[in-house]
Amino acid sequence: MIDMQNKIEWLKYLLNLDHFKEFYSRIDKIRIHRNKPYKSYFGINLKDSNLTEIKFYFTFLYEISLEEINYILGIETSELLIDSYQLRLNIFDPKIGGAGYTFSIKFNEQNTNFKTGIYFLKNGSLTDFLNLKEIKEYAKIDNPIPYFNNRKMMYFSFNTDKKMIENRELYYISNNPIKKFLATYYNEPFIEKAHEIELCTNKFEYRKINMLINLPEFELNYKLTKKGSEIQEFISKNPWLNEFTAVCPGFYPKSNINSIYFINSKTIDTASIETIENIIKKIQTY
Repeated sequence: MIDMQNKIEWLKYLLNLDHFKEFYSRIDKIRIHRNKPYKSYFGINLKDSNLTEIKFYFTFLYEISLEEINYILGIETSELLIDSYQLRLNIFDPKIGGAGYTFSIKFNEQNTNFKTGIYFLKNGSLTDFLNLKEIKEYAKIDNPIPYFNNRKMMYFSFNTDKKMIENRELYYISNNPIKKFLATYYNEPFIEKAHEIELCTNKFEYRKINMLINLPEFELNYKLTKKGSEIQEFISKNPWLNEFTAVCPGFYPKSNINSIYFINSKTIDTASIETIENIIKKIQTY
């Protein structure tokens, strides 16, 4: 088993695994063929300042067909994926959270296997939003709900046998009263400071929250919090990460895991960001 704490070792190891190279070659084929706006970036999960998961993401900011999705994921078909795809929102503005089609490949220390996945926006329903446990609790103190965003992101993941293993829903919340409530509910003040949050859930009450905060807020203030200091400690022990910009901190309320994402740009609004391509070019020099 690879030593996940030897950061250069695991990075070289992951990028040279056949499963990663095959997945990335399919991504790269579509990217080069289309030659349109595209983003790639990576993220990490930390628990007690130790790395538990590394995640690579590839976003196409234009329409991707269902056939191309199946090709990239290496699957034949999925009825659940098809049903959601038919309700997709064709939003490709990089300033809007969840825009485009994002493919992911993730490596977790516990199972030592990759899982691949896809994220895209679809029309959400008011009923689903109102049934979120957080919104039910909020409604008890402030009724009626003064906000609903029909923009909902879907996530489908597959194991190395190409079997679907999970699907999640991500809700986008920018309403100030609800953010203020969630900041107290989850004891995380920075939820209120985020211009928007992603609330990720599934049928098993899984939760993750990503905070879309501006870069100065992260640099000046978030790093001073308990969660932020853990992330900063990890970065300081891995100076090669300073080549990238840390964005969108997140946390898993039930598991004491923190997350952060990295891009090789000073702004997330840039149309094209080729972080993974930059890493692949440089990896042999680390």
